[in-house]
Amino acid sequence: MKMFLLLILLQIGFVCTVFSQSFRDTVSAHTYVPYGIVKLDSVIKNGIMYRYHTNATGRYYISSDDKNFTTSNMKIGSKFHKIKNLGRLKNYIGWGYYLELPAGWNAYLCMDKSEIDSSKVLFFFSMEKEIFESILEK
Repeated sequence: MKMFLLLILLQIGFVCTVFSQSFRDTVSAHTYVPYGIVKLDSVIKNGIMYRYHTNATGRYYISSDDKNFTTSNMKIGSKFHKIKNLGRLKNYIGWGYYLELPAGWNAYLCMDKSEIDSSKVLFFFSMEKEIFESILEK
């Protein structure tokens, strides 16, 4: 009887470990973007890594957190107080605060309004078809 209980406990432990890893792999393969949770693909163009998604309804999303990416005199890590005049501060409710830049890109800063003044650019993103296509063209 003790051996039977030990085998059951070991089997439950194994199942929980495998399920837990499987669940983490599934969740980590998806990203929360302004219009939902999506699976992002990756591409490297001119030495810069981009992540992107599009769907059948014509929504486009492309982003980069590559240290070599720059736009509108900004780069990853640029401090908000130095760049706040280069764009317009906007918010996607539930997603975060960003600067809308003239070149069609946006600089993502933070999730919480109280963090804006001390924030830095975490990544750049765009949902414009023209930018999406220019990066993914062969």
